[in-house]
Amino acid sequence: MHTTLTSSSSRQQGFPLRRVILLAMLIGLNLRPSMAAIGPLVERIQADIPISYSQLALLTTLPVLAMGAGCFLAMTLARHLGQNRLIGGSLLLIALADGLRLVGHGSAILLITALVAGIGIACIQALLPTLIKHQAEQRTPLVMGWYIASIMGGAALAATSAPTMAELTGSWQAALSSWALVALAALLVWNNRGQLLPAIDSKTKGPDLRTSLYRQPRVWTLAVFFGLSAAGYACVLAWLPPYYIALGWAESAAGLLLGYLTAIEVVAGLILPSLAQRRLDRRPVLMLPLGCALAGFLWLWQAPTVAPWPSLLCWASASAVCSR
Repeated sequence: MHTTLTSSSSRQQGFPLRRVILLAMLIGLNLRPSMAAIGPLVERIQADIPISYSQLALLTTLPVLAMGAGCFLAMTLARHLGQNRLIGGSLLLIALADGLRLVGHGSAILLITALVAGIGIACIQALLPTLIKHQAEQRTPLVMGWYIASIMGGAALAATSAPTMAELTGSWQAALSSWALVALAALLVWNNRGQLLPAIDSKTKGPDLRTSLYRQPRVWTLAVFFGLSAAGYACVLAWLPPYYIALGWAESAAGLLLGYLTAIEVVAGLILPSLAQRRLDRRPVLMLPLGCALAGFLWLWQAPTVAPWPSLLCWASASAVCSR
């Protein structure tokens, strides 16, 4: 009898955990392609529509700004709509934003869809980790590791596949909008997940953190730290492929370069944080990749045509640690 109960309990814990990981990964795949697919297609976009480099920069900046605002607004929206419903609606926003790039034409459509996708991404990033923690409990670090790896993997897939998709379809709009199918697949799975990730009671009020957090210097130090890290990531995500295309690289090669960087982030994001968790003082672990990031940026600045791969390896390690 005891053996039966034990095996039954193991099945109940193991099977849902695998499903939580797969669901989190499927959703995570949709959180970067709206931005990452733009860079390798810059020349095609500029050849087809009148859009300046400043407007191209906004295609990455607007989603990043929306992500920052979403941290403050998502919980408020969740109290009215419910967390699970808001995540589903956010996936729908991402799918609509990507899909509209197929039928729309012009810089205004690109900017609007970038903002709409950013709002959807912001809400998911604010809410999904809470639901994962609620379901996975002590296994949360494992699930979050695969979730973040899938976010980086989505960026790598989008960057490397965008030029190929544009060649196959003869349209950069089709290459950008193809990710709407992945978002719709995630939405379909999310809406049929059953009770896998039940909603936390949105009416439950947590402690008032405005006084306890905002007046602490460490909070602002961390905000500046992660803000600078996000700025570096957004800079590379938006401008690395155009930078090398301007140096004479093919679109596919520039996309592979960004894909290489993001793939290294996946590996570093799984390995380096686990090393940091084994130390009480994690500053030495952080200083190493941050030093590598500085070296990587200096390398790209001073010698961009001389073996850029090692410099991206350095920078990706720092980005992965900071994102965790």
